[in-house]
Amino acid sequence: MGCLDGVRKKYSVVAAGLALFILSWLPLYPLNGEELIREDGTSYVGDLRNGIPNGYGTLIYPSGQKYVGEFKYGKADGKGTLSLPNGTQMVGGFKNSKMHGQAQITTPGGSVIDIQFEFGNVLRIGLVKGDALAMHDLGVMYRDGHGVPQNYKTALRWFNLATEQENAHAMNNLGAMYSNGQGVPQNYKTALKWYTLAAEQGHARAQNNLGLMYSIGQGVPQNYKTALKWYTLAAEQGHANAQANLGLMYRQGIVVPQDYETALRWFNLAAEQENVEVMNILGSMYFNGEGVSQDFKTAAKWYTPVAEQGHVGAQGKLGWMYHTGQGVPQDYKTALKWFTLAAEQGDIRAHNVLGLMYSIGQGVPQDYKTALKWHTLAAEQGDAVAQFYLGSMYAGGTGAPQDNVYAHMWGNIAAVNGNENGNELRDEVAKEMTSSQIEKAQELARECIRKKYIGC
Repeated sequence: MGCLDGVRKKYSVVAAGLALFILSWLPLYPLNGEELIREDGTSYVGDLRNGIPNGYGTLIYPSGQKYVGEFKYGKADGKGTLSLPNGTQMVGGFKNSKMHGQAQITTPGGSVIDIQFEFGNVLRIGLVKGDALAMHDLGVMYRDGHGVPQNYKTALRWFNLATEQENAHAMNNLGAMYSNGQGVPQNYKTALKWYTLAAEQGHARAQNNLGLMYSIGQGVPQNYKTALKWYTLAAEQGHANAQANLGLMYRQGIVVPQDYETALRWFNLAAEQENVEVMNILGSMYFNGEGVSQDFKTAAKWYTPVAEQGHVGAQGKLGWMYHTGQGVPQDYKTALKWFTLAAEQGDIRAHNVLGLMYSIGQGVPQDYKTALKWHTLAAEQGDAVAQFYLGSMYAGGTGAPQDNVYAHMWGNIAAVNGNENGNELRDEVAKEMTSSQIEKAQELARECIRKKYIGC
């Protein structure tokens, strides 16, 4: 149970765009006069020579990053300003599409960092003395490799310098590095120490991280009451993961009386911040009528945005809801879409349903070979139902050559894995087989089980 935040995202992009111009310039396509556009949507307005940027111009990427400055023969060369969507700005020199010379970075927090580059390599970093936020931001740059080579030890040094000035963000990030073993041996007790120092300053992410450590007994004896305390403090500050964790405790009745109303309140607050796991939980609660009146329509409302973000469980649920018409109009084509997305992520149930839909032509033209493919994928993962379906397809010669030996083999394997229909299939085809064929099927079944159902 729980969601861990080791990175303060607000600062993780401080220098995310500093390596933007390391790659050589790609060809642009002229729109008119001094304006060019690339296939990916990148645009340039400014001076041109022989159809490429040369002189002074503005380069805008689809992400919102913008470079305004000098170009030479299609490459950033000279003085320029790079602006990131989060408000970070870098002003300095470029040479052959690499940072070169003196540069000054202004972070979203307002700190100023002076960096000396030589063809993209950092030679020197200078700070306003005593600027803890800038030290923290440098730690993030080195930890994540943004604008500088990734170096955990250097990141640790900057974070430690920032903590000497009681910077809570740096304390939280130090906790994460010790928890993850980044640049230091993994040490949960030291992680706990740093999280605690940051949490006591009211740092919401550290409070959530601390709650998680007490919840699972990591670096400290398990203590749900203390976990509840830290989750509550972080949740009251609007921290989505803490709200999710607190909701889970009320939902499951951990340390507190089970209280679905309170759980739903915290889940809804987290869901408003688009916490995917919580949105999926809300879908499940409404689907099953857990703590609320069963409401398939509301379940579909919660599952849909989660499924669109690639959540395999939500995709499978939505597929089933469209297949059966629960909470949504019955629509086999839409069901097929969601089942396919779930199946492509390895969902066994989706594999089986797709196999059946292709077998009977439900929402798609009947296609036994595709049905065989999906049932095989599920069977190889040990699904007894799929193993029975495969046996049936070999018995009937649908999607595969008619073969009683393989029908017996898959029926037998399905039966071993608890599928009663597999027993019936095996015994039925055995009536049409010779003793040597049965013996061969049994040997193939044993071999298939030894191979964990792969390549049978």
